[in-house]
Amino acid sequence: MVCNKLSSTQLAIIAAVIMVIGDVIGLMAALAAFNEEQQSKEETRRELKNKIKYLQDKL
Repeated sequence: MVCNKLSSTQLAIIAAVIMVIGDVIGLMAALAAFNEEQQSKEETRRELKNKIKYLQDKL
């Protein structure tokens, strides 16, 4: 059985690819968190708008 050894360049490329994959996963998580925050703000805005409308109708 032949044992192939990876050169330092090949190992560096593999490490770089793994880091890029990690960065992409981190970016996706950040975008998901941002999207959730925006949805929460929109929901709060809608609730406040409904409360204002209710109070205006009550007057």
